Amino acid sequence: MRLLIVEDSELIRKVTHLAFPQREHELIEAANGLEALAVLARTAQPFDAIVLDLQMPDMNGVEFLRALQQRSQHRDTPVVIATSESDASPLLLEARQLGVAAIVKKPWKPQTLAQVVRDSCGGSPSLKGPVKMASGSPLSNADVRLLALMEHGYTFRPADAAEGVFDLLIEHLRQLRERGLVRLDEGRVMKSQRGGYLMAGPCDLTDAGREALERDRRLGPRA
Repeated sequence: MRLLIVEDSELIRKVTHLAFPQREHELIEAANGLEALAVLARTAQPFDAIVLDLQMPDMNGVEFLRALQQRSQHRDTPVVIATSESDASPLLLEARQLGVAAIVKKPWKPQTLAQVVRDSCGGSPSLKGPVKMASGSPLSNADVRLLALMEHGYTFRPADAAEGVFDLLIEHLRQLRERGLVRLDEGRVMKSQRGGYLMAGPCDLTDAGREALERDRRLGPRA
């Protein structure tokens, strides 16, 4: 299944890979509507679905939907809106009027997003959630992306909690810690007033994590 992910948050784009295992999916990313249109312009084969944010710089989701309708090759592609906009939001109301396959509210769970996309595609092959792997097993695409983020000591920001993806990241980091790939000090993970999580400092890779990431890179680029 080929999916186009249109989302300005790099962190959310990375977390989206948790919903779609690489062995079954090809995910192409765009940071806004303009980038997404450029992707479509050089793509001969239509995508199976588009996962679209609404609030983005340069070209928002509604503007992208309008432009998509003018492209005969891609205008029938199912579009799933993934947004934190309220039901009364003018952007969301206009998106509904333009016609979308489904709407998923942030913060979403990977299983929920995967199920909605599958249903929007008319029951495409099973979209399974991330599988917890034993230490020493090959890295998943989501593992690689998160380890690369951690490689130079990424410090989580309050905005990460506001974006509604921090719970997913913490759970994935715990799994990587159990496999000996990252260092995660639970004492530095705090509840924020918004109900999300904040981290007081960086989370780092272990030597095993760095070796696993380098080993994966030597295998060549991923799809």
